[in-house]
Formats: sequence, structure tokens, C-alpha cells
Amino acid sequence: MAVAFSCKKRGFCPSCAGRRMADVAAHLVDEVFPEVPVRQWVCSLPWRLRYAMG
Repeated sequence: MAVAFSCKKRGFCPSCAGRRMADVAAHLVDEVFPEVPVRQWVCSLPWRLRYAMG
């Protein structure tokens, strides 16, 4: 298996992870999500509840 020049080793590489993240996002937008408005919802909890839920 070939290793990219910027990685220098096998394992976690920030540049490869960033490229992979951008590729997956482009795939989702172009081919997976339907052509309808998509809204993202974020649920936030107080710090005490976050620790309890974790």
C-alpha cells in the first residue's frame, strides 16, 4: 500500500483527514441529499446536564 509524501507514515494525518472530510461532504451534497432545503438543528444543554448525559 502506498503512503502519500505528506504523511511520512501510516496513521492519522491532518492533511489527508481534511481532504477526506471535504470529499465526503461534496459527495453528500452532490449525490446523497435530495434537492430540497436542508436545515441543521443543534441542541445545546447546560454544562451540568452535559456531564450527566456523558
